[in-house]
Formats: sequence, C-alpha cells, structure tokens
Amino acid sequence: MDVAAKLSSKVQITVLKAVRDVLEREEGDDVLFRVEGQRAIMSKTPQLLDLAGSIAVPEDKRSAT
Repeated sequence: MDVAAKLSSKVQITVLKAVRDVLEREEGDDVLFRVEGQRAIMSKTPQLLDLAGSIAVPEDKRSAT
C-alpha cells in the first residue's frame, strides 16, 4: 500500500487512518522509523511480551535459575 502525506509548516506529518488501521496504532502508541538510504519505513514498535516464544529455548535450559 502506498499512501501520500504532506509535511506541515512545522515539518510534521499526520499518519493517515488507513495506515494507522493496518499498523493497529492509536493515539499515544509508539512507532519505529527505519531509514534505509532515501527511504523511511514506519512500523509498530515491538512490545516485549509480543516477542515471547520467538526464540527457541533448549529443553535443558527451561526453568533454569
């Protein structure tokens, strides 16, 4: 999806509703901008609990102190 926006006089942009809906973002939520060359990519900021289970833990290391 490509969505255009215009910088305001304060060099700010409004994240359009279509983009907020796709990223499931609301007022006060954090977002992440990744700049690659002349491109900026906006994404949801991962929450720590969203990462739970994303790394495999060997059976013998589970419940280790």
